[in-house]
Amino acid sequence: MKIIHLSDLHIGKRFEDVSLIEDQRYIFNQILEEIRSRDVDVVIVAGDIYDRFAPSSESFTLWNELLIAFSKENYEVIIISGNHDSVERLGVGDKLFIDHKIHLISRFELPIVPISIFDEWGPVNFYPIPFLRASTIKNIDPDFTGSTYDDAFKHVIKGINLNPLNGTSQLSINSLLME
Repeated sequence: MKIIHLSDLHIGKRFEDVSLIEDQRYIFNQILEEIRSRDVDVVIVAGDIYDRFAPSSESFTLWNELLIAFSKENYEVIIISGNHDSVERLGVGDKLFIDHKIHLISRFELPIVPISIFDEWGPVNFYPIPFLRASTIKNIDPDFTGSTYDDAFKHVIKGINLNPLNGTSQLSINSLLME
């Protein structure tokens, strides 16, 4: 399975009063050509889709163009929100996208449900975790005592059964999270 990882698109970025939308459109077209040339199966877009919490209409238009291009190429796409993204704005239409192999996870919810994508060797599970704050985890899990983004992320990861099909332990991921 070939996977490409994109992040920090910051659609709508401006330098002073100069819009970068046309530059971003040009770069996105280059990215799409690269994805096509490498015969990619899965595109992961990891947060900070927009540059601002309240994106401009031209930002929405460019993001929509990119989503349509992904859909036309029939890629499996997994998108998570970042700290620049509004959960509500980014999440509009998330349930409709599934029919187009676009999995948009903007809101943090437990349990983390894997997205299974199949290739010739079987399923590959992706566990999408959008941007989260320690306060979010505290509101969901009163036993959580951490205070940093790192604490929150480690807590969430420890709660995921990474191999639900065969019941193997999480020892390998937990050892990576040890301090």
